[in-house]
Amino acid sequence: MNVDCEWCNSPLTKNQRRFCNQKCWCEWLRRTRQPGRKCEWCGAEFTTHKRRKTRFCDCTCSALWRNKHHPTRNLSEEERQKRRESIINYRKRPGVQEQLRENMRKLLAATPKGPTIPQKILFEALPESTLEYGLPNFMKIDIAIPRLKLAIEVDGQSHKAASMKERDAKKEKLLIERGWTMLRFWNKEILRDLPGVLSRIHAATAEKEKESKPWP
Repeated sequence: MNVDCEWCNSPLTKNQRRFCNQKCWCEWLRRTRQPGRKCEWCGAEFTTHKRRKTRFCDCTCSALWRNKHHPTRNLSEEERQKRRESIINYRKRPGVQEQLRENMRKLLAATPKGPTIPQKILFEALPESTLEYGLPNFMKIDIAIPRLKLAIEVDGQSHKAASMKERDAKKEKLLIERGWTMLRFWNKEILRDLPGVLSRIHAATAEKEKESKPWP
């Protein structure tokens, strides 16, 4: 184990292995890059670390190359239809559907459940909030302030699917019918701009406080 930083020779602490901070690591990585590589798609020269076997200058070229060399790219419509039919016929075989369901159950059982990291961050920033607040009809709210009937949903990439959008709209409609106010945020909003998210929540909280106050 090294006792000094490999870049600035500063003494390392117990939990540091090679570099004293991220700046030294980035500077070392920049100096040890290997120039003169050519992108396999566009032919442009780029630099990368000598230990990495990068073939493309960026993710766009990589995606274009994969799209061109995909096994089904050059198939005719008739061949594609045959592939679809073979998959459908396979799923119709006795016992296949049960096996697929069993595999899905095992996958779901192995997947860790519970609140995500953005949900935990937002929950810790809101003292009055409740995490995974339960309502009748097996409905759960990611983060709720029950006193003000304020519901906050934290969505990830899965909520961009059409089925999830329909489910979220139904859930929001039921909450509004019960007098709740719904706020939705993406995971990346909380991770990148937590103060902006909190300002929107505080504005909604102030509005709900104003509505709940009795007239003088």
